[in-house]
Amino acid sequence: MDLPKVAGADAAALGVTADTPSDGVRLPSTTVVAAYALVAALFASAMPLLAYAGSLALFGLPHVLTELRYVDGRFGSRLRSGEGLIVLAILGLVVVLRALSLARAIDPSDEYVAELGLVAVLAFLVVPDLASRPARAALAFLIGATIATGSAVAPWVTVVVLSILHNATPVGFLAERFAGTARGKSAIRTCAVLFVLVPIAIGVGLGSRALTALGLYAPDRAFESAGALASHLRVFVPAEWTSSPIAPHLFAASAYLQLLHYGVVIGVLPRLLGPRGTPADAPVAPWPKRTVLALCIAIVGIAAAIGFVHDFAGTRAAYSLVASVHAWIELPVLLWALAPRSRSREALA
Repeated sequence: MDLPKVAGADAAALGVTADTPSDGVRLPSTTVVAAYALVAALFASAMPLLAYAGSLALFGLPHVLTELRYVDGRFGSRLRSGEGLIVLAILGLVVVLRALSLARAIDPSDEYVAELGLVAVLAFLVVPDLASRPARAALAFLIGATIATGSAVAPWVTVVVLSILHNATPVGFLAERFAGTARGKSAIRTCAVLFVLVPIAIGVGLGSRALTALGLYAPDRAFESAGALASHLRVFVPAEWTSSPIAPHLFAASAYLQLLHYGVVIGVLPRLLGPRGTPADAPVAPWPKRTVLALCIAIVGIAAAIGFVHDFAGTRAAYSLVASVHAWIELPVLLWALAPRSRSREALA
């Protein structure tokens, strides 16, 4: 039997076989997804600090590079536009601000305010592209206004909230990639359970209480340079809540979301890109071939992991410069995903 045509392209050219879905993307099986989520939930509930610090050390930098490659490939046409160049310029300013803060040239609190203000501009920048969809344009404006208000009223709380929400951004990439398809609806239903219901259960302490009863709860266990859990709570918990009994549970829920984030970015997003040069993979940067890139990412990841284990605080500070680019670029590209798409783009979506 001849292979079917896929969106006007030859199926074989897209790597489609008789066992591959018609869109050419083979996603992890339900069993693999469920097993990964279960292990992540148990790990984060039992040892939240190790789940956070360990996964950051092992997968932090690799996931940043992997996601930047995906964003560049999937949204390259947008990044080539005038708005895209402005986005890249703003991200450059964010990196400069963080570097100045790390060098103690500016006060960290002032840096947070300025950085959030720039992030708000990223949301406002997309509003004109959504003009034909007033409700979506209003959403982009509301997001920008909320971030701008947060930067003025409660910058650290705003940073914490955005840090938590950042872990759910792969859901947006999945929704964009499979928009209007049965696979998209199935993926969103699965994400609703894994990214909403499970972290709520962890956040109210169900996991830690059960593991405490089994003698498996060790919240401060991690490698030496990571320190104690109490010194990291503010990463995912507002300062006013860090002394609350629920704070470790909220941290554990966020550590679980971080593990899911890394899993989807590294294990799923690379599968969603099409052949090089198509609308599904038209990057701006001259990325190497996938095998070479994977090897480079692995080498860089090992070096970063060694740095984290040796000096967690110092390496995390340096890592934040790169992480800021990948975290904030998600906002405009996911808002761009709400804009009307051309027929050619829809054909290979």
